[in-house]
Amino acid sequence: MRTIFLILISLSMRSQTILGYAITDKDLHDQAGMVISGLAGSSAYFFGLTPFRSCAIGVGAACLVGVGKELYDKYSGKGVPDFWDGFTTGFGGVRMAICLRIGIDRNERRNEKKLLYLQKQNL
Repeated sequence: MRTIFLILISLSMRSQTILGYAITDKDLHDQAGMVISGLAGSSAYFFGLTPFRSCAIGVGAACLVGVGKELYDKYSGKGVPDFWDGFTTGFGGVRMAICLRIGIDRNERRNEKKLLYLQKQNL
């Protein structure tokens, strides 16, 4: 719950400035790619996929949403399509997939250490 709240706050800070740096449209695309990749990748891992496949699903979802949004802008006429917006969304997904993989590997190592410790205690 706390994570969702922090994500919503960070996405609502569009007009805010931090140390003179205004949050731009590219920043929002990057954050959206990170959120989409994190949710899709962690959900895939939760349902039993390998760490590599779950991260690949996260990246694929972020790229698909980024390209889909730009195609929607192009064919609906309701926005201005920009190649770099779609690229930035996908790049945010890649960065989150790397972070997700690091977290998964760290968690698996921790669980292995706990399992070894419990096995030694039972001997």
